[in-house]
Amino acid sequence: MFPHDNAKPYELAKYSAPASHPIIQSSSRGPAWARVLETTFILVSRILLRGWGMPRGSQPQEQGWSLTELLVVLAIVGIIAALAVPSYQTLAARVQAGSVTVEIASELRFARQLAMARRERLRVLFDREGRTITLRRADAEGILHIYQYADKGVIVEEPSAGPELLFHPSGRSVTPTTIRVRDSQGRETTFTVSITGRVSVS
Repeated sequence: MFPHDNAKPYELAKYSAPASHPIIQSSSRGPAWARVLETTFILVSRILLRGWGMPRGSQPQEQGWSLTELLVVLAIVGIIAALAVPSYQTLAARVQAGSVTVEIASELRFARQLAMARRERLRVLFDREGRTITLRRADAEGILHIYQYADKGVIVEEPSAGPELLFHPSGRSVTPTTIRVRDSQGRETTFTVSITGRVSVS
């Protein structure tokens, strides 16, 4: 007969798995997720160090983490981190470069559309030292917009036709040009502004 066969319903909660249970040997303190995590780490370390083939009674009951188990867990965490960090950095650089690509293309298209809307010539100036792209009027004083990419982690090469790009009121560009953007991983994105003023990304 089990000890709780004659117990009242409200007394069943008093009984729990014994401390020597082969699976449940984690601490009873702390939240449930912490106990589950601790038990999982214990099982993983046992599989790596001793396996499941050893008889249950051949090992002394453990009261906590041994130094070997702690080192194994730290080694696993270190390996996972070493594999994950480079992938994260590559992904972050790619996402940031993609964002800058969209923004620069938008700046060039905006300059063309604004020249057509205002019916005046507009200049787009590329400043590599200041890491800015400035949109200004060509025949009068006045800066219309400044785009800064100093904190974007990319390098914008000087356009092939020179640091200045000019759009006519018709939307056409004075000369076709190519602009290259390079991210921190060395990948390049190329912008092409045709003689008609259209901007394409490749």
